[in-house]
Amino acid sequence: MSNLQQQARSVEFDIDAKGATTLAIKRFFFPSWKFAAVIPGPAKLGVYHGLMAMRLPAGQYHVALAQPWLPGEKDGATISGAVLAVLLAWFGVARWQRRRQA
Repeated sequence: MSNLQQQARSVEFDIDAKGATTLAIKRFFFPSWKFAAVIPGPAKLGVYHGLMAMRLPAGQYHVALAQPWLPGEKDGATISGAVLAVLLAWFGVARWQRRRQA
């Protein structure tokens, strides 16, 4: 494994398989992870006992593991942002009123 690139919701790396192998990655209770590799021919991808597994013939591959945003996560982020905006506006108005009264 080489050329590891890790971000908040994705991991990418290159793998050099000397022979046919199975690449298995633990899912960590996040069922929305997507697993992909550039493989010539049909790819075999499965989920077995909490592991994501992909059969790789001998060769070099670029593998990507990503977790897309779930609809509930997007809704939660939107609601949190809106609540923060309301609180900041409320504190701003309260401060402005105190200065006006002074």
